[in-house]
Amino acid sequence: MSTTLVLGGTARSARRYAAALLPAGSPVTVVFPGEPMTDQYPDEWTTVRADDLTRTILRGRTPVLIDSLETWVSGLLDHYDAWSGDEARLATVREAIAEFGALWMHAPYDSVALSREVGLTAIPEDDRNRRLRDVLEEVNATVSVISKRTHLIVAGRALDLSDSVRID
Repeated sequence: MSTTLVLGGTARSARRYAAALLPAGSPVTVVFPGEPMTDQYPDEWTTVRADDLTRTILRGRTPVLIDSLETWVSGLLDHYDAWSGDEARLATVREAIAEFGALWMHAPYDSVALSREVGLTAIPEDDRNRRLRDVLEEVNATVSVISKRTHLIVAGRALDLSDSVRID
């Protein structure tokens, strides 16, 4: 099965592009870690609001689109009260990320994850948004490495980064 990370903003064009990577006419489960935006996807697709991406993907038994990893990371930081940067709490967040990564590496269905590319944005001034940016940057790097494909949406174009040199 194929896994793809689509990086860019959370604009409609990035969502349309991510959706187009999944099999047309097939059932798809769209997982929203936050509030669902059901008007963005075909009516026949199943939309699910879920914080536990790993179990939701396994239960879906269909190709999946995650919208978005940023919302999921924010939810993890909330759930484990890790916004302060407490290392023990951040370790628990990283365990959840590693669990998701283990599934993503061997996803049983075609899977696409949408995320914001934080490297193209200004450095946030407040601690909370810096923490989100830092953890999301880790997640994006991890998911990119284990995905079969990584695409960057910028200036109305999709760039395939799958064969690009990896920088650690």
